[in-house]
Amino acid sequence: LKKSPIVYIRGDFFMFICPNCGNDNPLYFAVRKGNYYCRKCISFLSQEVVYELREDDEGELYLEYELTKEQKNISNKLIEQYKQGRNSLIHAVCGAGKTEIVYPLIEYVLNQGGRVGFAIPRKDVVVELYLRIKKAFKNNIVIPLFGGNTKKKEGDIIILTMHQIHRYHNYFDLLIADEIDAFPFKDNEILEKFFYRSAKGPIVMMSATPSKRVLDRFKKGDCFKLLRRFHGQDIPVPIIVKKIGMQQELFILSKLKEYIRHNKPCLIFVPSREEAEKLSSFLGVFYKNGDFVHSERKNSKKIIEMFKNNHFHYLVTTSILERGITIKSLQVIIYHADNFIFDEATLEQISGRVGRKKDDPTGDIIFLCESETNSMHNAIKSIQKHNENM
Repeated sequence: LKKSPIVYIRGDFFMFICPNCGNDNPLYFAVRKGNYYCRKCISFLSQEVVYELREDDEGELYLEYELTKEQKNISNKLIEQYKQGRNSLIHAVCGAGKTEIVYPLIEYVLNQGGRVGFAIPRKDVVVELYLRIKKAFKNNIVIPLFGGNTKKKEGDIIILTMHQIHRYHNYFDLLIADEIDAFPFKDNEILEKFFYRSAKGPIVMMSATPSKRVLDRFKKGDCFKLLRRFHGQDIPVPIIVKKIGMQQELFILSKLKEYIRHNKPCLIFVPSREEAEKLSSFLGVFYKNGDFVHSERKNSKKIIEMFKNNHFHYLVTTSILERGITIKSLQVIIYHADNFIFDEATLEQISGRVGRKKDDPTGDIIFLCESETNSMHNAIKSIQKHNENM
């Protein structure tokens, strides 16, 4: 076992505190072969990476495009925040280019000899982000770290899942977290503790839909908003379509016919894995050139890549594709949008998949349902409010 708990004596009572995650609830301590261990973080007991000074203090950013005026303004403020040792929150709408906003800050930290961590919830996004950042910092050591890919753990810039961050203690001179409102990081006490523990210097958090709890952590001067997409166009606003029973499936068939005729790919979001398979099987009777993905589907990564490369007209998916995907001319239908799994933040994130390309900033976002929900109305109001502030 990695570490024994710290023991405090309070009066007649012993109080255990886990040195790994800080847990002090006695219900989560157990004994194995005479040693106490914490059941809250037992799955995270891996050897920690030891901080070492970098051999060089170089970092040069290579960008094939110019940041917008708004992006540059926030980038400069982030560097000033870092110099003052202050944490920052970037509240940016989907498609605003918030990743690019932190590039100049990463360059600054690298040139100070520091190490950078970039944490995100899902490993598929880790891989995509690794390729982008490796291209932007081609002369630096950039490594991806996620379950199944943990051999190399040291680099100038480490792109990693939230579950891998427990390996680093007081390590990152700059720690960036994207999609902090997403599972599994959202409201996860253990992952949050590991996250803050791994920071040696200031933290930058990013989200398109930060919760009130997150917003309350940052003073007004530490929160930077970017409510305009990089191409300057409005965010497409969803519409609500009410259909009963089988009418929903017939409506999807009708829309797919339209999209296929105009060569527009379509993502159809569903609430569960079972519904993904069932709806895909039904649609496949009429339109062969489609498929489905969910977290348990074999070859999901390959199927998603094929969809991105226009091998499929449509793809039925669970919420695994609510983030981190950009496809030209994409249309979105949310099937059974009145299901409880589609809360306001999820609906807004899914809507953010549409209109992300500069040369095609529009598209359909359809909330297909039997009854309207507050989540739908709130997501629509939020998007409209962003557009008004542009």
